[in-house]
Amino acid sequence: MVASRACLALGVLLTACRRDAGPPVAAAPPPDLPLRAETESHTAATNGERFGDVMMGVSHEEDEATDFHLQLEAAHCYWLAYAGDARVAKFSLYIWDPSGKRLDSARGKKPQGLFTHCATQSGIYRLQGKVAEGKGHFAIVAYRTRAAATASAAAPEVAKVESPKADLAAIIEAQAAAAAPGAKRVGNYFAGSADSSDWFTVMEPGHCYWIIGAGEPKKVKRLYVYLWDPKSHRITENRSESDVAMVGHCAKEPGMYKFQVKVESGKGDYKAGVFVK
Repeated sequence: MVASRACLALGVLLTACRRDAGPPVAAAPPPDLPLRAETESHTAATNGERFGDVMMGVSHEEDEATDFHLQLEAAHCYWLAYAGDARVAKFSLYIWDPSGKRLDSARGKKPQGLFTHCATQSGIYRLQGKVAEGKGHFAIVAYRTRAAATASAAAPEVAKVESPKADLAAIIEAQAAAAAPGAKRVGNYFAGSADSSDWFTVMEPGHCYWIIGAGEPKKVKRLYVYLWDPKSHRITENRSESDVAMVGHCAKEPGMYKFQVKVESGKGDYKAGVFVK
């Protein structure tokens, strides 16, 4: 008798579970689902612009999640509206920054609502939609607006007292006057601050050229200059032990010559000038 009662109770429990499970999720979402999410997002961001395509997801069981990846831009706010079908009771939305850190979430909300995030850095963000209670289809639509300037951003910065930078052009001119008296500069100065910079200059036969680079004193420790001919053959170089480097070349063929200025040690701004005689 006891065993019969236990089996009867178990049968009732299993029947109840099957009743709660309900029919399977429909293969296609309701046709009005994207429009509901669109209306929610557009109403909130009246001056915004539509961002990306409709993001569709489906959950065949509770807590099943769908991930999306969005390219967000800094200084913009994103209005992410979601809408679930009739079988979605509660919905959750999460967002992670490009480094994988979770930033914000809306957990266990009604099946239709809005989630806002203002990006502070540009990159690929991960967005996750999850049916927290129930199961079914959902849609997410995003609108974008430009973020308003914050008070801290608008506040004037305290002026920093910096030592005046060295006149790199004057340093180069002095080197040119000593190495190639009477030579004239070709075009403007080339300026860079990266570890290395590649530039090009036209050379003609019958002329000699000097390429002189100068880096910020005390910041650039060693400066290198390399030169390639129009056929990409390296023809000369100067690996200086100081913040000034120079190469010279008398052209035998016309064309576009490539030169590179490289900061081998240290870090700072630098300039280069091309002189011809």
